[in-house]
Amino acid sequence: GRGPRPVVDFTKTHYRDVPSSSFPDGSWQTDKEYTVAFIREAKALVDRVKEGIYAEYGKPTKKADGTAMSKEERVARDAMWGVDHVDGAEARGIAKLNEHSWN
Repeated sequence: GRGPRPVVDFTKTHYRDVPSSSFPDGSWQTDKEYTVAFIREAKALVDRVKEGIYAEYGKPTKKADGTAMSKEERVARDAMWGVDHVDGAEARGIAKLNEHSWN
């Protein structure tokens, strides 16, 4: 490897939100190749976790017989697992967030 990278001290930063200009050269936050790969892998992990949850509840994208869910089945599943932002209307998914929760 490259050896140790510089570390940013987040302890004195409100909400740990550090402007990108504050990261020292050589830190992982300034390494475009690393951050692009990191974000790609993070998204893939989220997708795998979601698929695991879908499978656990009997709605996997890939069925036991090896076939994929149809587009209609995916739309129905996504609607069932959705989170709606509603203003007094009936929620369609598994969660209902009113206007107060968004503020």
